[in-house]
Amino acid sequence: MKVVIDGSIMKKVYLLAFVAAIFSGCEQDEIEIIKEVEKQYTWQGYVGFEQEYAIQMNSFATESNFYSLGPNTFSSMLPNGVTDQFGFSYHHHFLFDELSTRYKFPIAADFFITYTEKEPTQIRLGANKNPNTYTSGRPAALTLSLPEIDETFNRFQFVNYSNGPSFAINNRDQALVVYSSTESSINQVKALLLDVTTYENSNTVFVDTVKTKVISYPGAHSAMVALQAVEENFFFSPYYSETYRITPNGDQVKVLDNCLMDIFEHNQVLYGISYDGLGYVSVDEGLTWQKRFELQPNFQDISFAKIDGKIIGFAFSQIFEIFPSLSTIEVKELDNYGLAGKKITSAVEFNGKVYLTTLSGVYYKDLKDLSVEKEVAN
Repeated sequence: MKVVIDGSIMKKVYLLAFVAAIFSGCEQDEIEIIKEVEKQYTWQGYVGFEQEYAIQMNSFATESNFYSLGPNTFSSMLPNGVTDQFGFSYHHHFLFDELSTRYKFPIAADFFITYTEKEPTQIRLGANKNPNTYTSGRPAALTLSLPEIDETFNRFQFVNYSNGPSFAINNRDQALVVYSSTESSINQVKALLLDVTTYENSNTVFVDTVKTKVISYPGAHSAMVALQAVEENFFFSPYYSETYRITPNGDQVKVLDNCLMDIFEHNQVLYGISYDGLGYVSVDEGLTWQKRFELQPNFQDISFAKIDGKIIGFAFSQIFEIFPSLSTIEVKELDNYGLAGKKITSAVEFNGKVYLTTLSGVYYKDLKDLSVEKEVAN
């Protein structure tokens, strides 16, 4: 007699009870038990990011470290097979205060920026190596009070986490922080440009600013729609009908009469996605833009990352490979088996693998398998 055990019956107690019942009633029969082999997910969950560490809002990777930021932790991971002096391959550092999961905050190679609603006029810049270390009573993290820099400060401006970080860091370790000010009963959007530096003292890394510059925008706008850093420049939309470019010197110029929700670079060309579903192209580092194509509905909801020289997009639990040209953008949906119901928040390449942070953990797969196309259900 052949007995087939369904793969959903996983607990030993049920299996033993079922087999015992068969033996008692069919003692003379030959029994063959076949257990279905459970299919392995192609995207695997990283064991260090579970339970209270599952929610991760953003990530950044260098050759030697993976960093991620959750609502109450800053986490770091070493390459496979590498451990620190305590034998650990990853660490979770608890932050001073819990961060809101409505917003995403940026991470760079040496520092990151956060904000807590408990201190609504301040931002904190922490060192990646030691986010919460104190030395002789002095915090390694730098806290900036905006009213001390600009007395007209009213409140910070944020975008929803699905539209990207609410602060931006460029490749020169400069940060751009957008806020609203009130002067003579007029609300206006301003931006604070920070030149950030880190230095080490007694094996502790400290964060400081070299200089700051306040940038004002014309008109009486009081909201921020989009903000991002592309290489050394920043792009900022204080309204749905305009986009500005800010250089490392703090010079700003209006570059488009439309709001670019996201911008990515490919082969020295910038591609901009507007809030109304149009595709723009720039060949001069974002100084001028040309409208080239109309995009599929909801394409502006996709976030982008460069992985192994490829443009990877993600939205909700879906992943895409993007193939841009000067005349069109083609999209291939990639395998996401194991990510169902997971809201992806960031994607980075680290140590031969692709890591995705989500609101339900960190997931990974080998880099060589990234471009595998999603199977079409019959």
